[in-house]
Amino acid sequence: MPLNIFSRMPQLRRLVLTDTYLLSGSISHLSLPSSLRMLDISSTSISGSLPSTLSSLSLLSYLDISSTSISGSLPSTLSCLSLLTYLNIGSENITGRVEDLSWLSSLTNLHTLVLSGLESVTGDLPSLTFLTPLHVVQSLTISTVDWTGELPAQLGTLTSLSFLDLSYLLSTQFPRWVMDLTGLRHLDVSHVADYRSGVVPQDLSRLAQLQHFDAMGNGLVGALPDYWSSLNHLTFLSFSRNKIEGSIPSTFSALTTLCTLALVQNSMDGTIPPVFSTALSSLDLRGNHFSGSIPAFLGDLAGLTVLELAANNFTGAIPKSFTKLSGVLYLALTDNQLTSGLDVISKMSWLGYVELSNNKISGAFPDLSTLPSLSGLGFRGNNFQGTFPSVLLKLTNLVSLDLGQNGFYGSIPKDVSKMSYLDFLSLDNNNFHEEIPSGLLTLPALAWLDMQHNRLTGQLPSTLSNVLLGVLYLGENDLKGPLPDFSKWNTSLTTLDLGDNSFTGSIPESIRTLTSLDVLLLRNNQLSGTFPSALLSLPNLGVLDLASNNLSGGLPSDLGTLSNLFELSVYDNQLSGKLPQSICNLTQLHTMFLRNNNFYGAFPACLFEHCLHRIDISNNSFYGPINSNFRSMIPDGGALLNIAANYFYGDPMLYADGCQFCPSGMIEPDALDWVGTSVDRRGRCGGGVSAKFRSGANMQGQASLRLNCFTLSTQLECTANETQRSSDACLAFCSMSRELGPCDGHGECVPPQAGAAGAGFTCECDDGYVTANGTLGSTCARPSPPPTTALSTGAVVGIAVGSAAAFALLLALIVALLWPRQRRKWGDLDVCQEFSMAEILRATDHWSSDNVLGKGGFATVYKGVSEKGDLWAVKRNQLMSNDFEKEVRAMASLRHENVVRLLGFCLHQNVESGQQEQILVYEFVGNGDLKHHIHDTKGFLPYIPLFKLFPPLLPLLLCIIPCVVV
Repeated sequence: MPLNIFSRMPQLRRLVLTDTYLLSGSISHLSLPSSLRMLDISSTSISGSLPSTLSSLSLLSYLDISSTSISGSLPSTLSCLSLLTYLNIGSENITGRVEDLSWLSSLTNLHTLVLSGLESVTGDLPSLTFLTPLHVVQSLTISTVDWTGELPAQLGTLTSLSFLDLSYLLSTQFPRWVMDLTGLRHLDVSHVADYRSGVVPQDLSRLAQLQHFDAMGNGLVGALPDYWSSLNHLTFLSFSRNKIEGSIPSTFSALTTLCTLALVQNSMDGTIPPVFSTALSSLDLRGNHFSGSIPAFLGDLAGLTVLELAANNFTGAIPKSFTKLSGVLYLALTDNQLTSGLDVISKMSWLGYVELSNNKISGAFPDLSTLPSLSGLGFRGNNFQGTFPSVLLKLTNLVSLDLGQNGFYGSIPKDVSKMSYLDFLSLDNNNFHEEIPSGLLTLPALAWLDMQHNRLTGQLPSTLSNVLLGVLYLGENDLKGPLPDFSKWNTSLTTLDLGDNSFTGSIPESIRTLTSLDVLLLRNNQLSGTFPSALLSLPNLGVLDLASNNLSGGLPSDLGTLSNLFELSVYDNQLSGKLPQSICNLTQLHTMFLRNNNFYGAFPACLFEHCLHRIDISNNSFYGPINSNFRSMIPDGGALLNIAANYFYGDPMLYADGCQFCPSGMIEPDALDWVGTSVDRRGRCGGGVSAKFRSGANMQGQASLRLNCFTLSTQLECTANETQRSSDACLAFCSMSRELGPCDGHGECVPPQAGAAGAGFTCECDDGYVTANGTLGSTCARPSPPPTTALSTGAVVGIAVGSAAAFALLLALIVALLWPRQRRKWGDLDVCQEFSMAEILRATDHWSSDNVLGKGGFATVYKGVSEKGDLWAVKRNQLMSNDFEKEVRAMASLRHENVVRLLGFCLHQNVESGQQEQILVYEFVGNGDLKHHIHDTKGFLPYIPLFKLFPPLLPLLLCIIPCVVV
């Protein structure tokens, strides 16, 4: 419908388009006659900025633009609508600041003003002082906004107010000036953030005209006061979702006009007193601690239409007096300890829904066909026995039926398929057997079917046509055969549970046709083949459980395309290989269970940059430094970290703040079970918590580090059950050092293939390296170079330093200081060799203290032996120098018979410390060092007096020459 047609209606006074979501377009196209007095476009799809021309409708007295797509700031020209008595501008797309609404002060004829849901308007509540000129306003709503500060006390001067809604003000305190508005009839202060943990206001009795009071969700504590005789006009009273204690006050008997009482989810106890008026139509006492028998006097409340007593401690039978409650439409007695009284239900003639789940009721079902309006039955979690109750088959108008968690057995009757209005059917956790009735899955209205944990047999139907079916639970039965061709299933499935059955064969490619799937559970079957690439075509997949099957091969390289994946569980299969790089794209991944497979390689630390919260990768061949891989994991109360039986190494210090990781020891099997769809996936990737793993009663999560290669050099308070692999087992893995990891940092350690007799772990080396059998296991090394003329390695008998040597040393200093500062590639250094850290570690026996030749303030020098047997002096800098390249170039270019020759260098990034290692390798020279011969009078240098003539020269000589000898 074009929005400009209304301009052709010059006499139009009222235009109401509310709740017409099919009506869309820009409000700028809405042409309106000047005669218009009422405009209501609420709950439509009209968009755009509100035009200033709207202010030309001078006769307009009613304007409602709430719940639309109107955006931008509101024009201040709306202040010209001086005849407005009703204004509702609650729209989440309207922008600006609170102060921008100051034009409202000109609308002095307003009787009703609604400022609700203005999520894009920012500012402070104290700015609302501009509302004080609205002296005739009778209804004011300031709700669901995120404005800070407190409401101005000046609003207490609006004494004409009879309706005040301050709900969901998340940054304010309960305004005490409200109690001065003695004409109030409606007051809603539910979910006022800073009102929480307060008490019920003691001066509420001043509002003697109050008819509606809602204080839900404020965390109020203490008992209810006794002033209710002063509030005898109340028709609605709610203190739900607080922390109120004690019993129901006896003065409630004065509330003779009360229609609705809601005290849901508090801590009230005792018995229910006979204080309610027969005017009461809705009584909701769910989630308290009321006990004893359900009082019979409730049957005298003839006006009741809703009675909810669920989640208390009531015992005994349903009172026979309930037969008089002929007007009750909804009866909820769930989660009590009731034992009998079903026959009473059959006489509550207008009952539409009855919920008796999780009690202790047993016996035969009454004939409920006497209840023509009955649409819902909930009998889950009771003690019913026998076959499927045939009396239920007469209830052909049932929409919802829940018989789960009872003791029913036998076959499911075929006539269930005649209950054509069923939308929800749950028969789970019983002992039903035989095949699923052929017509059950095709009930035309069925959207949810749960028959898990029975003993159903047979195969899945080859074709299925039910476009409304969204949830299907068939897990934990005895179903078998191959999975069907899902392309012949015409459904809207979002959840499919076929786990814990005996299905065989591969997962069919046709599963890609179930494009709405969010949860797919195929665990614990006999499925084989590889991980199906068709699963990557399910864009909404959030939970994927393929655990405990016979799947083989690796995870697909483009696994990361499942961007919504929340849980990945493939444990207890025969999967192998490295995790694909694309797994880093799973930014929503919260749970990952890979245990008992043949995965190997460095575990990708990128997974911990997002939401990973529960992880079990035990019994694989992952490796890497624990600090780098797991530093970001945030262990709150539900966290799980099981990395047992892998090859992780280093000290188990997990957190960047230095907090020590404290494992819990053996993880109970239950901790590894899938938690199902009950996991709340909302907001999991938001801010983390700061709780840490602890042992014993204070433990915040479960963890195990057992059977790895940790040094455990730091004393932990709870390592008794965290036994590590033996040194031989870790070395047999692959040649591994703490700094470099397996294969000396130049390859991947690949586990033996299944069935390969006697085969061990081998290194799959990077380009430029070859697999070698090192002394510590399989490793990667450079290929042997072609033969070259070997340099002399004999020890120098002495060092003769004269005036020529002094000048040569000064020349070295000048070259080091004046070398050009432009950066060059290290590849042009052909005068010395770049050594790998693996070669350095082998030469120095992993920095053995037995090889220390000397220590200084900035470096330690080690004796080293190359693979050819040459002796080295290895200088390991303790502080990283920005001039390291210059030092290497200067020393490598020096050629003098009295200067120790630089053989090479090593640059390496230490994965544990995060620092760069800077190492120089010199020719080893015997017979002491230069310092010894200068300061020791027994030395054989003949020209000591010459050096004494130049004392400033001595520290230069000792600093720039790493002339380390034995």
